[in-house]
Amino acid sequence: MLKGTVAEGRVHAKSGYISGTRAYAGFAETTSGRQLIFAVMVSRYACSAGEMGDKLERLMLAIVAGK
Repeated sequence: MLKGTVAEGRVHAKSGYISGTRAYAGFAETTSGRQLIFAVMVSRYACSAGEMGDKLERLMLAIVAGK
């Protein structure tokens, strides 16, 4: 996950998936060195599970990049 990005090696998270609900929880180090803890859960999304996984990956990348 996040290979080849500034977030590679900076995000440590556990994923979960059940009945149309996808979640990630863990911690990340931003590019400025801040330690952040996060949890996100998404349900009833209108896209495929793979697309939602990609969107959540982009969210984690944005967290690390500070955007």
